[in-house]
Amino acid sequence: MSNSTTTLATNSNETVDDVAELVHNFDWASTPLGPMDSWPRWLKFVTNLCLNTAYPMVLYIGEDRIFIYNQMWVPLIQANHPCIGTSATLTYPEARDFLVPLFNAALRGEGKYIEDFCPYVIRSGYKEEAYFTWTLSPIYTDTGEIGGLISLATETTEKVLTNRRLKMFRDLANGTQGNY
Repeated sequence: MSNSTTTLATNSNETVDDVAELVHNFDWASTPLGPMDSWPRWLKFVTNLCLNTAYPMVLYIGEDRIFIYNQMWVPLIQANHPCIGTSATLTYPEARDFLVPLFNAALRGEGKYIEDFCPYVIRSGYKEEAYFTWTLSPIYTDTGEIGGLISLATETTEKVLTNRRLKMFRDLANGTQGNY
């Protein structure tokens, strides 16, 4: 098995994933991570894992929390795509107060699970209420140190809004019982 991330992963139709292509063509030398061919084995491994996972996944690597994410993550970040190679806290300044404590906890080895979090996102040029359930876990290097963080997420907006509507209808029904 190769440890390299220099070969693009392709699907059965031999088409290249847009985000994988961005990752492989990005000027990593311009970031604290350095050129991709100099990355340690663990970073190449988790990058390949991320790019080949059929679930929304993002990596936050190094002290600057440099973004590496997969194609499935794009719908979650919409207006911020592409942000490969940028710092998470600079890309999402509005979420900094929320993200930094979670990043710090994960960097102490504490995995996090957050259900139905609402960070408000920009979609189609408008600030929109959106909900996500996501995890944040440390990525350990070959030497046992924490080299970054990994996050998996799914959007739960439809579920949250449906539950809110059902509650409203129940409340209305309960409030009108016996008032005929």
